[in-house]
Amino acid sequence: MKYSVSNEHICRRESFFGAAINFVVRYGSEGPAHDPYAYEDILVVRKGGGAVRLHLGLGTYCMKHDLRVDGDAEAIAAFEDFVGVSLKTLDRTFARLRRARWKEDPDYDCCL
Repeated sequence: MKYSVSNEHICRRESFFGAAINFVVRYGSEGPAHDPYAYEDILVVRKGGGAVRLHLGLGTYCMKHDLRVDGDAEAIAAFEDFVGVSLKTLDRTFARLRRARWKEDPDYDCCL
């Protein structure tokens, strides 16, 4: 069965912008309507370094410019190499920024 992003449903999108790095994380579902599959899509834009996307879903891949790396371990390793930090560090940073945003605005629900 061929899967298409046209069935994509974005249930949450979070964005953080800083002086040196901007990143957006999207959560949603993809695949056929009768059997959707959750995904997480991480887009990191470094000032002067271009954009890098890591897609964790039906297929795991990393993209930078025209270069695409497929496969779970290979894509994650390429993402970490391109961005310059581990996925775990990025996740911790993202959680810290989310908490800081919530402290500023307790009504923040992270859904845009």
